[in-house]
Amino acid sequence: MIQTHEDALCVLFGNKQYELSKKDIKDARYAQVLQNIVTNMSLRSLVILNQQHSAEGFCVDEHFLQKQYSLYEQQGDFLITNMKQCGLVILTADCLPIVLYDKKRFVAGVVHAGWKGAYNGVVLSAIKAMQERYHSDINDIDVLYGAGAKNCCYEVREDFYNHFERYRYAQKAFVKRDNKLYFDNKQFITSQLLSIGIKFENIYDKQTKCTICSLEYCSYRREKDRAGRQTTVVSLL
Repeated sequence: MIQTHEDALCVLFGNKQYELSKKDIKDARYAQVLQNIVTNMSLRSLVILNQQHSAEGFCVDEHFLQKQYSLYEQQGDFLITNMKQCGLVILTADCLPIVLYDKKRFVAGVVHAGWKGAYNGVVLSAIKAMQERYHSDINDIDVLYGAGAKNCCYEVREDFYNHFERYRYAQKAFVKRDNKLYFDNKQFITSQLLSIGIKFENIYDKQTKCTICSLEYCSYRREKDRAGRQTTVVSLL
C-alpha cells in the first residue's frame, strides 16, 4: 500500500501484488508492475540497483540520472536523494527493506538489508552518506521498516552467531527455542541504529510482518528458486 510519511515522503512497502519475477530482473525489463508504480506514485524517474548484499550505494542526483544507467546496471544496496519524484527502489524476498528520511533537509533513502548487509553495516553506510552529502543530523532521521524474515521463522545454524560476535549488542538478536537458534534481523539493525544515536521514537516498524510465514509476501526461504521479489519504493513529494 502506498502511504505518506510526514506529508513529504511517499512510501510503497510492496507485497506479492508488487512482485517482480526473476525473468523481469534478469532481463532488466521495465515490467508492468514498475510502470504501474511510476503512474500511481507520479514519478519522473525510477532507480534500481543490482543488489549485492554489500554496504555500498549511490547518491542519485541529476548527474546520475543523466548518465541514463539501465535498471540493475549499477551494483549496490542503498540509494539516497534529495530530488523530488525520483523513485528509489529495492527488491526483497526475506531481506529487510528500510526507508530513511531526514525530515529537516528533506532527504530520502532506501536500503536492502539482509543479514550480510546488516553485518557489513549497510544501513550505517547509507546514513553516513546522508550526513556527508546532505549534512543530515542524526536526530532528524526517521527509519521505517518493511516486511522481512522474523525470528518466528528465521532459523539459523548454531555457528551463524559467530559472524556477529564483534558486535556487543548482537546477543539481543538471537533467540533459542526447542534447541533451535533464530535470528532477528530487525532487532540487530535497531541496535545498530541506537548505537549511533538514532532516536528510538524515530524508528517505525508497523509494516514488519514476517515474509516467511505471511503468504502475501515473496520469501526465498519458503519458495526457494521460485521466489519473486517484492518492491519497496520511496520518493520525495
